[in-house]
Amino acid sequence: MDLEINVLIVDDEPSFSRQVIRYLEYDGARRHGLICKCRSATDWEQAVSQVESGFNPHILVLDNDFTEQGLREDAGFEEFLPRVHSLRAQNHMLDAKIVCISGKLKEQDIEGVRESVRLWGADEFLHKEGLISSDHLAATIKSLLTP
Repeated sequence: MDLEINVLIVDDEPSFSRQVIRYLEYDGARRHGLICKCRSATDWEQAVSQVESGFNPHILVLDNDFTEQGLREDAGFEEFLPRVHSLRAQNHMLDAKIVCISGKLKEQDIEGVRESVRLWGADEFLHKEGLISSDHLAATIKSLLTP
């Protein structure tokens, strides 16, 4: 049985978001039994607007490779995740799983970042490199949403 889910992608690169949406809505996710309805936002304000307008994501894909207004230039997930938790506290995304992504890390840093984002309240961390071609994103989503 297919699992129907909503996915919100927050990334300042629209071309990357379009690739992820195409992959999740048409390609890779269906091989994993997922039927995805996706929306994207290029910044935090757009993401909040999407959620407050009634789009309730099951999965939030959150990129930290952009400078957000009000955050220092080298801000990381530790500054974004409290914003996510504030939305959860308002019951907009109470059960949403958070997948953090980044393309600016060295291979040797990935495991340490994965542990850190989990401590900050995210569910998983994935490196952007090969994210779509390897089917890793769809497999991760499926594992987060199924017992």
